[in-house]
Amino acid sequence: MKIKNLTANYLNEEHRIFDKLTLELPENGLWLIKGKNGVGKSTLLKLIYGQEVSGLELTYDQFEVPQLNKILLTVDDSLPLDFSELDLVEVLFHLNNVEHNGYTPLYVDRKLSTYSLGELKLATFKIIYALEFELILIDEYIANLYQENLGKVINFLKEMSNEALIIVVSNEEHIIEHFNNQIEIVNEYIY
Repeated sequence: MKIKNLTANYLNEEHRIFDKLTLELPENGLWLIKGKNGVGKSTLLKLIYGQEVSGLELTYDQFEVPQLNKILLTVDDSLPLDFSELDLVEVLFHLNNVEHNGYTPLYVDRKLSTYSLGELKLATFKIIYALEFELILIDEYIANLYQENLGKVINFLKEMSNEALIIVVSNEEHIIEHFNNQIEIVNEYIY
């Protein structure tokens, strides 16, 4: 993925979000984007995902995001809770023409509505991994996890990053400390 000289600002506003931002990431690995609230972390993820950001004016020299099997998770996303994990997986695998390959749910007979928040998020990542997404964008989705479940999720993300590019957005110190590859957005620029 290559982004070169991306400049972005909202129409009718003088506040610039990015000023000649340049970013190049490999096809796999685990990366963290951090920065103060409002610096454009979520906006950058949306642009990488291909989602239009209303009222945003963009200029760039290069914006190459390969056409990958990709997913964007935000803090508000969750699994449909009326299913058991195994039933949901069967439906998703069928819809995406993916082989079952012995997927093992956290719990066989429980509905997702009985899972804790950490269990739900761990199940989400297990399903994403099984569906073979190549680009996984995570916008504050792992915030608010207890340390034990956060550790499990981070370890799972590290395992997944051998075969996918995973970009996580967070400001939380207890999350940031788990990432070797970090990008910081400060005053319109990347460091």
